[in-house]
Amino acid sequence: MECILLDTKEKYCPVPWTSLYHQLGKNSPCHCIREFPDMTPIHYFNSDKLRSIKKSFVNGNFPKDCIVCEKRESLGIKSTRKFSIDIMNQNIDLQKFSIDDDPDLYRLELRFSNLCNFKCRMCEPYSSSEIARELFQNGEFHTDDVIKTSDNDIEELKKIGHKIKVLCLTGGEPFLIKEYYDYLDYLIENGLSKNIKIELFTNCSTYNEKFVSRLLEFKSVEFIASIDGVGKTAEYIRHGTKWSVVEKNIKEFAKQFNNFSFNTAISQYTLLDVSRLAIFLMELYNINNDIATRCYAVVSPKNLHFLNMPEHHKQKAYEEIEKATEILKPKNFYAFVKEINDIKNNLKNTPTIDSNSYFEFTEKLDKLRGENFEETFGINLR
Repeated sequence: MECILLDTKEKYCPVPWTSLYHQLGKNSPCHCIREFPDMTPIHYFNSDKLRSIKKSFVNGNFPKDCIVCEKRESLGIKSTRKFSIDIMNQNIDLQKFSIDDDPDLYRLELRFSNLCNFKCRMCEPYSSSEIARELFQNGEFHTDDVIKTSDNDIEELKKIGHKIKVLCLTGGEPFLIKEYYDYLDYLIENGLSKNIKIELFTNCSTYNEKFVSRLLEFKSVEFIASIDGVGKTAEYIRHGTKWSVVEKNIKEFAKQFNNFSFNTAISQYTLLDVSRLAIFLMELYNINNDIATRCYAVVSPKNLHFLNMPEHHKQKAYEEIEKATEILKPKNFYAFVKEINDIKNNLKNTPTIDSNSYFEFTEKLDKLRGENFEETFGINLR
């Protein structure tokens, strides 16, 4: 039997054996791999495609499907693969995986709907109904209806509920997605919730006591707030944001949930105002000293890859990163500070790739959404 020894192989990933990412009827090992054939969740576990990915890792190679992580690692920034290794090695009592292993499902990540009230600049229509509507009106997408997972797929996902150790809810915006309420009810009513940890990713635009009460029925909850900027920067990056409302909700959630994290999609826009974000994160730290860090450098859409940043933006980004580094002294922010400094080093040591694509992308969305880059960040776009 071909096996991978976790302690001896450098190029491995536990995700194909331990995780399922489900988005709108598509099933794959993780959110970085989207090009999987249409199949139900149960068929996915026995698919040739999944077996092929496992075999590549067993042979010590990166599967071609895993190019996102490979590229991130080549740039010296943390990948989903490395993050998963850190988590799985702490929680899974296995020394080896084989190609033929039955799934030992540890983590299930769900995206039951693209229903969302935001149009984030780094997002896409299958994760935001507002973006889908905008692109449809512009002749660039096939529907302006909310897209949902089928009832059949949800029933299959209920059948594997007893295997789950961690349930990740994202979207869309989870607080708005009715199907999540129903799925959580199933797990609660069948006595499964007390064995499951929840990871919830939310834009914090809304508060619903009925949803919160369901979450509190589970073993634990890691409440993860998506924060890429504050004030007008937040409203620019995540169109639909009313910062005064989001700020109030974030602070309430930070008080209510001990296991509170922030997750930052670090785009060029974030880097241009990251010191103000750092000040806000310290405010949260003073509310909840256990605050944790999640973050990732935006490399998709390609227009927002940080290596497309023009020189005059780089200079402002360097200044902002240095200020943020001085502000974020507590060890809680180590991962975030490391990520922005790794990006800074990449910017300094790598020539700009394609500023024009970044300019055009920004100008197009400014026109569509009635926004203005110069007014937001105080520097010229071009």
